Amino acid sequence: MKFADYIKPINEGKNLIVVDVQPGHQNFISFDIYDFTEYLNSYSGKIDYVFNGPDLGYEDEFELQDWLLENGLDEDTLRRITFYPKSYGWIRSAMDVIDEEDIIHILKYMIKKNYSDSREIDEDDYKKLKIQDDAIDFLESDSLGLPDIYDDMKHFNNSEIIGGGQNECLLEMEITLEAMKIKTKRNRHFIY
Repeated sequence: MKFADYIKPINEGKNLIVVDVQPGHQNFISFDIYDFTEYLNSYSGKIDYVFNGPDLGYEDEFELQDWLLENGLDEDTLRRITFYPKSYGWIRSAMDVIDEEDIIHILKYMIKKNYSDSREIDEDDYKKLKIQDDAIDFLESDSLGLPDIYDDMKHFNNSEIIGGGQNECLLEMEITLEAMKIKTKRNRHFIY
């Protein structure tokens, strides 16, 4: 019996979001890549594959696809995957400074106001936001941004989410999706 037979998808038939499972992070990945590709092969729903691309010094989509195929991904599965190269750090620097609830609150406000960057927030907005002083201090010296793949992420609702790093890019994705009112569930077997 294969490993994937033991690990059943938690949202069978729904979307699967994979975050940063790629060769450039292979030294940090704590699960077996062959088990991972078997799992993808057994997944019946749509697979959205978000990764750090060449703009960030990582492999491109075709190198990632080759790596997955070399590690057991079926060609049929590959045809069901939509790949999204992403930029890094929409909210990553804020995550070390600002409370997660404040980040979500700020992002929700930005979405409501159709702001893509927190530098669009003015003094009147700060009063309406009612956020902690450390959040205001951060916004005055740095910024939060909506991801370059924001429009693509709108269909990610009710998805299973896997990948990593669990307190970095994966969490960044989850916080952003929560601000977008998009529900996901982690599958702990494929999180690093």
